[in-house]
Amino acid sequence: MGDSLNEIFSERLKMAREELGWSQRDLSKKSGVSQATISRHEIRLRPVTNIENIVCLAGALAVSVDYLLGLTDDK
Repeated sequence: MGDSLNEIFSERLKMAREELGWSQRDLSKKSGVSQATISRHEIRLRPVTNIENIVCLAGALAVSVDYLLGLTDDK
């Protein structure tokens, strides 16, 4: 399950960011999560483990944590 969670999170994070027309740097500025961390999440080099980062990213992207984690398809 960990691999699929990371895959879903990676895809949804990138998709939500790109839908807003934001770069990773833009998202970093708006969320307070480092650009390096965002990049590592998007290419699956960093596992989903820090709930604070997930909450900050979801808030900046105006989507739910459940959406980013693949628990719902509703943003």
